[in-house]
Amino acid sequence: LLPLDKAIALTEAYTPSQAHALVTEGRVTVDGECERRPGALVSRAQQLAVDDRVLACRPEIVHYVLYKPRKVLTSCARGPNDPPTAPLVTDFVPPRPRAVPVGRLDLESEGLLLLTNDGSFARMVTSPEFGVRKSYRVLVEGLRHPWRMQEVTSEHLHRLTDGVNVHGNDQRLGAEEAHVLDADGQGRTLLQLTLSEGKRREVRRMLRQVGLRTLCLIRTRIGPLEQPLSCPRTVPEAIQSLVQ
Repeated sequence: LLPLDKAIALTEAYTPSQAHALVTEGRVTVDGECERRPGALVSRAQQLAVDDRVLACRPEIVHYVLYKPRKVLTSCARGPNDPPTAPLVTDFVPPRPRAVPVGRLDLESEGLLLLTNDGSFARMVTSPEFGVRKSYRVLVEGLRHPWRMQEVTSEHLHRLTDGVNVHGNDQRLGAEEAHVLDADGQGRTLLQLTLSEGKRREVRRMLRQVGLRTLCLIRTRIGPLEQPLSCPRTVPEAIQSLVQ
């Protein structure tokens, strides 16, 4: 069962806000009866109509889990500044039902990525209010001193967890956890960071703000989903646990 406004939006004929307005305006019928409650639950077997026009069958809700390589765009279409030959993440999933990326990984980053046609699920995964944790392994390099590269110190880790200003305003972004996994003794360090919020390139910006340059960034976990998918639950079970 789905809320009525969400079911209408999934037909791809209307946006979620348009669907909500149609219902409250009394322009939607369910099995021939007017329904003004956007949250009324409907099944796929029921007939929905807008202004007496029957809507096409709603597509099945899909969730895809994939590993995004470097040099692949986390987008459904190329922008004017995108590399013209870079593949899109949507090239790796079936074209119908249409699924879109949940969150972003920039062109130079790689790792775990979800795609779905379920807007509520996507919002739940990406919105800080739901606290879905994402983990990253990041190879960083310290600032160069005259004779050596700076090592990552406990001060760096403290600043990362305490939060840094990445936008030039009062908003601070911090990691919930920050650990050193390995170091080569020449200024390069492998970190593990866990966040429950973050937007495009904010992990890189956060690291740059504390004086660290990102060499490689891999997202390894979203909630219960890991990459590689080594958790004991199956992918559908892990997706369901995210929903719950």
